[in-house]
Amino acid sequence: MDKSKMKSWYDPEVDIFYLALRPGSIDDSEEISPGIILEYNDERLVLGIEIHKARQRVLEVIGEDIGSLLSKRIEELKARG
Repeated sequence: MDKSKMKSWYDPEVDIFYLALRPGSIDDSEEISPGIILEYNDERLVLGIEIHKARQRVLEVIGEDIGSLLSKRIEELKARG
């Protein structure tokens, strides 16, 4: 996939992030997880990904990552005594 052709945008009014992976006409879509929708062309190639409640999802992922890193660091410090 040519990353230079990928485009993305965010609509803060509805808190939706969209990632266009390739150009083309959307023929079908599928919600693969609550609030995460894949859009396909007529050959079932994924053209785009739509993410609802984008801010919340990003904050959850960042929070999990930071929490994991902090826990690991605390355990390392404890091991040093």
